[in-house]
Amino acid sequence: MVVASEMLEGTRKVLDVMGMECRSSIAKDIDGKEYPVLLMEYRDIPIALIDWHSSVVIRVEIKITDDLRQQIRALDQYDFEDLIAAIDMELNLGRCSHDLSLDGDDLSLITIEQKLLIYADRPETVQRLLDGINEVTNTFRRVVLMLYSMLQIPEEEEIVERSSPSGMYG
Repeated sequence: MVVASEMLEGTRKVLDVMGMECRSSIAKDIDGKEYPVLLMEYRDIPIALIDWHSSVVIRVEIKITDDLRQQIRALDQYDFEDLIAAIDMELNLGRCSHDLSLDGDDLSLITIEQKLLIYADRPETVQRLLDGINEVTNTFRRVVLMLYSMLQIPEEEEIVERSSPSGMYG
């Protein structure tokens, strides 16, 4: 049985105080090890808060749709490199770590995360958690808007999968 750490329980308490709904689930790493997570949505963006080695990782994922992946693969090498450089630049503007799941010219997933130490009894924890959630979701939005702009896609077209947080780990 996987048990949430004091930090993840502190995170739940902070979210409860702020009136932000979340639910518990389990995440597995690539080796199959299980970690407790809290799943929530903020501004229509699925978020996972992962209990990770004495910290809490706030993670959002930009899942690229098959149609957009095909459009990206159709770019010439110069335009593709410009697109990846622009994505990387947007990702580096925030105080987040990130990863691009890139296989040659196939971009399928962009992961954005921030690692925090959460202590429910410390007053600055509330602001730090809310700042972290805001930072990863703002970075998510900047990257998605940049994709619309660079690829000249009408904004009413869905270019990323908007699954519920349970689509991440539920």
